[in-house]
Amino acid sequence: MGSNFPVQPTSIPQTIAGRTISISRIGDLPTGDAGYRSGDRGSETVVLTGLACDIQFVTRGPDPAPKVPEDTVGRQLWRIFVLANAVAVNAIKRNDVATDDLGRRFKLNDMYWGAIDLVIEAELERG
Repeated sequence: MGSNFPVQPTSIPQTIAGRTISISRIGDLPTGDAGYRSGDRGSETVVLTGLACDIQFVTRGPDPAPKVPEDTVGRQLWRIFVLANAVAVNAIKRNDVATDDLGRRFKLNDMYWGAIDLVIEAELERG
């Protein structure tokens, strides 16, 4: 009797992932006094859509050190897991924005490329 294991990443159904995200990239930030972490959503360019993923809450992070009024107190830190073969290496970059199928927006901080999956460290955007 044959075995179906190990399961190849390409054979894992999208429904196991649970969520889908699209990745957008903010254009060049304005110069001058544009506000802290200012980015114009109008200048976002969608670079990837329909990525199956799993999004997991990690922790409520510490308050940011600079104590700027716009900083979120107790930032929400998340991990987004995407199958490695679903995305070209380096197609997703630091400071890109992921928007999930629930409309939540995440600022992408760091990416870890593995043999099976891509793990993205992200912070939930507020407001």
